[in-house]
Amino acid sequence: MKLILALIIVIVLLINSSHCFNDSKCFPLGHPCVQSYGIDISCGYGLACLPIDYNDEQSEYVCKPRLKLGEKCRETSIDPCEVGLFCLPLDLDDDNSPYTCKAANYAGAGEDCYSDFSCFGMGKFDLKCIDSKCTFSSNETIEYEKITCLSYLSCPGTQKCNFNNCYENDLSNCSSTCGPLSSLGGNCSYDSDCFIGGVCSKNGICLSRYSKKLNDSCNSNNECDLGLSCERYNETYGEDGSYEEFRKCVEIEIPNTTNCTEDGCGEFGICNGVTNICQPVKKYTNECKYAERVRDICIISNKCSFSNEFVDFGSYNENSCPMKKCREEVINALIECQTIYTACD
Repeated sequence: MKLILALIIVIVLLINSSHCFNDSKCFPLGHPCVQSYGIDISCGYGLACLPIDYNDEQSEYVCKPRLKLGEKCRETSIDPCEVGLFCLPLDLDDDNSPYTCKAANYAGAGEDCYSDFSCFGMGKFDLKCIDSKCTFSSNETIEYEKITCLSYLSCPGTQKCNFNNCYENDLSNCSSTCGPLSSLGGNCSYDSDCFIGGVCSKNGICLSRYSKKLNDSCNSNNECDLGLSCERYNETYGEDGSYEEFRKCVEIEIPNTTNCTEDGCGEFGICNGVTNICQPVKKYTNECKYAERVRDICIISNKCSFSNEFVDFGSYNENSCPMKKCREEVINALIECQTIYTACD
């Protein structure tokens, strides 16, 4: 569980690009900084708030160059490595393993890899690096020959995994195959089942991203228009023990704190340690929507692995398919959508 949480954090925090900052609104190299709770934009481009001495647990923090491939990093550091790298243990199965910056979690099924670390899930789930390609490999495929995928991560490009006659306690007649994503109005169980740019509604129908407006019912944040989030407003309990909650799109509220390095900025904010004020993580503009559509079209046309589950935080490793084939589109979407890229301008 500790490893999975760490993986989620580094995926969410891995948001840097080749966009140049004007550091006038951010701390320069060597300036003291406070490692805040959550995403921090105190230091300028290419810098991170890191300990002066990694061997000293009480070391003060300053803005330092992000760590390169293979350099030692601290598990508790926030986004310490260069773009496309993760701070991970050398051995995922050893709780005492030292942490270093690694190129990991960037390649989908059928894409080039150097080790299991390269593949989505880093070898811990369905993909293994076999003959320099991320390949579906699971105990279920050995026992049940008709199971050829376990999730969208098992499928090449923008495809989903379709299951037939699969039950939790009975896989004897289970089969699974990779196939096309569901189109607008098609059936789904997860966002990853839908066309790129889609989301799965509570009723199991694929909708367009950002299609819900203020006070519309919703199932997830990506259903709601930019500037809105999907929040629970009511819930019911049945006599039979059933439970149902009701959600709707409401305006996002960014914490109005003047001490964000201590208070944090919540799910939708980032902390600028220079001003100690929260800013929205994402820009609520039509330019952002357009940039995402252009990126999605490029990814689809080049058959790169991509999922709606990580629409904001894809793989930015230089060896990933999106960065190789759609670098300009990926970077532009980040600049247009993610506040962190222009916060120091």
